[in-house]
Amino acid sequence: MLTIRLKSEGKKHQKTMRIVIVDSKKSSISNKYIEKIGWWIPAEHKHAINGEKALAWIAKGAQPSATVYNLLVADKIIEGNKIPKHNHSEKAIEAKNKKDNPGPVKDEVAKVVEETKEETSAKEITE
Repeated sequence: MLTIRLKSEGKKHQKTMRIVIVDSKKSSISNKYIEKIGWWIPAEHKHAINGEKALAWIAKGAQPSATVYNLLVADKIIEGNKIPKHNHSEKAIEAKNKKDNPGPVKDEVAKVVEETKEETSAKEITE
């Protein structure tokens, strides 16, 4: 399977990335790529992609990585929504949702506590 991904180059703390087409089965072993279609310098927030080549490879079945996909969307080479940078696990998302929305049990407990406060204050006033 062909993949459009980033290939790291440059010095430490001065990274530059090549946007390359690789065979996903062979690229990790040989570190070779089929074709270079662009570059990205993350520290300077600069990038350039050959849109025609990218679309041609996507038409042939190449799958872009999440970062490359977001760069293609930013350049309006392809249309779509960006992929979130951090994919959180389903458990983390559920825990966050529970924290944000206390749920019906906590709401009922809060209502009971308020009712008891109102009842005790009403008894104190009548006495």
